[in-house]
Amino acid sequence: MKPTRTMKFLPCHISSEQMLSEEACKALIQQYDSKALPAGITTKGLKNPIVRKAFSRSVSLKDNIEINDCMTECYLTNNKYWNYEVLGRPEIKFLKYNTGGHYDWHIDIGSHRHNNRKLAFVIPLSKPEDYEGGELIIKTSSRESSIPLEQGKIILFPAFLLHKVTPVTQGKRYVIAGWLNGKEHFC
Repeated sequence: MKPTRTMKFLPCHISSEQMLSEEACKALIQQYDSKALPAGITTKGLKNPIVRKAFSRSVSLKDNIEINDCMTECYLTNNKYWNYEVLGRPEIKFLKYNTGGHYDWHIDIGSHRHNNRKLAFVIPLSKPEDYEGGELIIKTSSRESSIPLEQGKIILFPAFLLHKVTPVTQGKRYVIAGWLNGKEHFC
């Protein structure tokens, strides 16, 4: 019989310090912007822009020392607030939301390779004044909370929380998003 673990619950944590400098954010945008491809939720092999309209590119940790520092901060924050069993390499994506870009309500746990996600993170690369809309909304029970997006700060939350990105109405919204995975899925 497995020992019972008590799960701590903190809906969301935002780093108190800017983890990526303005220069690092600009460099990541420049590095990945032209390489990002249409991303989306597929239904029968077709992307569904009603659910998600964005551009995406995988990010390599070996090429980005600044992102490595952010991952260390994510692991330390997990140990302090949630203590989920996380292991292995995180999944990391560069995301671009043009005007009209959005991601409707979803959770970051699914089937197959998404089954063991424990924590999701977002690191805004854009300054808030560079775009309008594009809010990150997290839903806990009946409460919806708009999470402030500050360039270079890490937003970390459990992957099972329902969340969305509202449509960008002007400009471009750039973020690094990713997931810390565990050995087993949530029960």
